[in-house]
Amino acid sequence: MTTLEFTKPSQTIVGGTMSWWDPAAECAVTIAEPAAAPDLFAEYHRGAVASYAKFGVSDALDGDTARCAADTALFWVMTDVDGGVIGGVRTKGALTAPEDSHAVVEWQNQPGESDVRRMLAERIPFGVIEMKAAWMRGDGARNPHRPKLHA
Repeated sequence: MTTLEFTKPSQTIVGGTMSWWDPAAECAVTIAEPAAAPDLFAEYHRGAVASYAKFGVSDALDGDTARCAADTALFWVMTDVDGGVIGGVRTKGALTAPEDSHAVVEWQNQPGESDVRRMLAERIPFGVIEMKAAWMRGDGARNPHRPKLHA
């Protein structure tokens, strides 16, 4: 397995995309900036919205593709042999303030809210990102190396 190491936090993916074939999972993995692959991001986003709706948690996502792309630094997708997106996840960040994190919304008016804000504030100078909207098409049984989600 080849591991890429970014030498500095501000380093970007050349050209905005990077892809490789994973023979064990029988899919291609692509990392991209939304602006570098807008059609691919839109397909990822449609799949995420559909997947979350299937489980009754649509409120967890912003249904507007453009707004979602605007706060996405990078996204990862897996595509099958036909090029269809079968899953993915996106990265929001790097966060600049505790208010950038959805955690403060989730902890609002709850015991521990001030602790969450303090912990975020302490860590943000070192780089904090949020992984959001992870999903995978529910036919993972086809390949034993691909994660299987229950439908």
